[in-house]
Amino acid sequence: MLDKTFDAFWNKSVVRAAKDIEQICPSLIEKYHVTLDMSEKTKDDIYQRYKVHNKYIHDNYFYGKNEKLIDYHKIAACFAKAIIEIAPFEFDIKENPPLIIKVINYMLAFHASVNMINIIMTHGYKSNPELREKAVKRKNMLYPKTSFGHDTYTVGRVKSIALNDINGKDFDLFAFADMLFWIEHYNKQIIEDKIFLN
Repeated sequence: MLDKTFDAFWNKSVVRAAKDIEQICPSLIEKYHVTLDMSEKTKDDIYQRYKVHNKYIHDNYFYGKNEKLIDYHKIAACFAKAIIEIAPFEFDIKENPPLIIKVINYMLAFHASVNMINIIMTHGYKSNPELREKAVKRKNMLYPKTSFGHDTYTVGRVKSIALNDINGKDFDLFAFADMLFWIEHYNKQIIEDKIFLN
């Protein structure tokens, strides 16, 4: 990935996700002294970690075939793993913070990677102005509804990422990439009127 491509994804995916998260719970952000480091150093640290994970996939699963590009779902998964490792959000842990604060960096990783997929998906409709307009108007990805009494789709996904990390299980780049593929597929089905929402 070129530096300028990374810069575009950084601004439109990671920075946007961070700002959205800060708006969800401003009172908790203040109460637990949550700070967000989006400095050039953090940006570069995430980029360097991204490159490590991307190289790992390429070297171990593409057997050195330099002409073979890694698909964008795996690229977004590499971004998510890098964000979790660098953890741009910090917070006061003197008292037991609520779940939304505990998982804030996992939320950032999830939403930033989904934002990337949304950008690429929308760009993919460039040859079909009608579908592109529908994709642009929605701005955000949609998710399947879950059964009554269960976590929402996004909360469930963020919790699973957090619990795996907390319990020492390595972030599964391929499982995460697969999840991103299905989120994109679900949204494409909606945009293309193959799924109708109530």
